[in-house]
Amino acid sequence: GDLSNILEVKNRLKCKSFAWFMHRFKHVYEDGGLIPKETFTLKDASHSDMCLTYEGSAGTSPDGRGTAVLAPCNGGERQRWHGANRLDKGECCSGLRAWNTDQCVTGVLDGKVSTFVCDVSGQNAHQAWKLESGQLKQRSGGFMQSDCVTPADDSLKVQRCSGASWIQDDVLEPIESNLYKKALADLQE
Repeated sequence: GDLSNILEVKNRLKCKSFAWFMHRFKHVYEDGGLIPKETFTLKDASHSDMCLTYEGSAGTSPDGRGTAVLAPCNGGERQRWHGANRLDKGECCSGLRAWNTDQCVTGVLDGKVSTFVCDVSGQNAHQAWKLESGQLKQRSGGFMQSDCVTPADDSLKVQRCSGASWIQDDVLEPIESNLYKKALADLQE
């Protein structure tokens, strides 16, 4: 249809683009991991055909909680993860988020990774997890040894970190990130 009247109002009011808005609130969208630079799969290092798989659907969890399990790798979106939540210094990422959901890793319960609504501020210590040297490691301060999520047969457990348990694979830039970068470049022209 004809959008000339809407465009006229937009121009008259000097409205900014959505990319401008997202960059204006960079501390939420970029630093909070809502627009990740990359997504990836996490494969069990001892059984590379098994991937960490979020059991819920895309979008917002109805009750704020979720779980992830080891399942055969299938290349699906529920097997994609990315960094999330701000670090103390302000940039991303202090946690790990299931792609295209509001869910971040909080620990392991009954053989499954437990998730909860991401705290993009990075203040929720239960969501302080990082992938480092093949380990899905809980961030801890000081000299304390960290705990890691580790595959154990067909389930998952938390134990003291020892050796690589995960392979980060199939790293991709989401189309949303690519479009956002292009829109930001257009703003600066």
